[in-house]
Amino acid sequence: ELDKWSESLEELIEEDCKFTLTEEQAKRLGFVKESE
Repeated sequence: ELDKWSESLEELIEEDCKFTLTEEQAKRLGFVKESE
């Protein structure tokens, strides 16, 4: 279940810039792209 949730969350973050993660939080979650 956690994998499914994680994938869905990643899609939301990529598609919805209203998501208010700080860069540090995003790094911890593994959602920060290296190019940025």
